[in-house]
Amino acid sequence: MHTNTDKVVADFFRYERDELRFSVIKVMAAAAHASKSIEYEEKRLLEIFIQSTELSSAKRKEAYEIFQKGIAINEINLPAENSWILKKYFLEMAILTTWADRRVEKAEEDFLAQLSKHLGFNEDDLENSLIAIEGFVLEHWEQLEYLQNKQDYQLVSDHFLKRIAKIAEKNQGRLQREIQESGELSQLLNKSKTNELTDEEKEQMRRHLIELLKTVPTLVIISLPQKFLTLPMLLKVLPKSVFEKGKG
Repeated sequence: MHTNTDKVVADFFRYERDELRFSVIKVMAAAAHASKSIEYEEKRLLEIFIQSTELSSAKRKEAYEIFQKGIAINEINLPAENSWILKKYFLEMAILTTWADRRVEKAEEDFLAQLSKHLGFNEDDLENSLIAIEGFVLEHWEQLEYLQNKQDYQLVSDHFLKRIAKIAEKNQGRLQREIQESGELSQLLNKSKTNELTDEEKEQMRRHLIELLKTVPTLVIISLPQKFLTLPMLLKVLPKSVFEKGKG
């Protein structure tokens, strides 16, 4: 786009890029106002996003004004012909904004459901995006300075594990079959029934169980937080029936 000798074409794509970035800012503004109050963390997230753009001074000023006043979903330029991945990006930026203060209120949940529907997504699409964002936040908790709070960490952790447990419950038949077909995992499960596993074996089992979760269609395209998912957590979110039949 930027090396095209046709200035009209180059300017068109540059304009489209800036308009899309501005649409993201509007989505963040709408999400921030869903709870009727703008939190410090939401403002900080907007500042970080704007710093990553090449918006003009006038556009930046307009962006801050929109963020302060708020905007309705139907006022945001989100053309129906936009690609699936781009609309997913809009949705997940909204989710990240609502999670900025480490809690999602009922009004914010309603907003996300409304935005998801407006973008043409179903409930499963929204749930998958919530899992993706929560997993990202948990995996990078230490790098996100404004999230340094044990109570907040526990809150996000609980939300995330409940979502994973719900998905695992829906797919327990598939998970049982996968365990039965996995020789090494079955051996480790059988051994753990009568003997204490070594630290190395526990780590092997943890990795196997993460790979097991990745066989579920919903989790195929989501990057599960590797460091966060400890063995005790995995054993907690997976249905007990999966292990009973897998060990048999």
